[in-house]
Amino acid sequence: MSPRPIFRRTPLTRPDAFIREPRFCGSPARPTRAPASESFDGIAAFDVLEHVPELEKETLPTLSRALRPGGFLFLTVPVYDGPLGLLVRWLDKDPTHIHKWSRADWQSLAFRQGFVLRDTVGLFRYGLGRRYLFFASRLIRKVSPAILLVLQKPYNTQQDGVP
Repeated sequence: MSPRPIFRRTPLTRPDAFIREPRFCGSPARPTRAPASESFDGIAAFDVLEHVPELEKETLPTLSRALRPGGFLFLTVPVYDGPLGLLVRWLDKDPTHIHKWSRADWQSLAFRQGFVLRDTVGLFRYGLGRRYLFFASRLIRKVSPAILLVLQKPYNTQQDGVP
């Protein structure tokens, strides 16, 4: 018997099959209203956290509080290490990129916030005129210029039990 997958694949044409009630609370740095505690099963922050100044003190604790135990946090961030690190740093002219960190730095931050790392996927994505080149694979996670981190908020075994 194979282990149950963490995620169910759903066609892109049917987003309602996975997300029943999408909600938006503003940017993580300046939410329009504080999300209710333990109100989300999953939160996605794609190319956001490298721009947020109070990441460790405010943003990640807020996101953690908003997740239900066992909920997932999906993050994509550029990384500035590995064989492409110097090239990525040289090409990155975005002055709003406050955190130019390595893979290990992002993973360490997640651990310090109490998250469990479930997966890391390497991302290669660049605009080519009117087209966008995008490739995601676990095979390139140590050399890619960006990563997707799949983090899980642990279950509180005393209150929630382990599924």
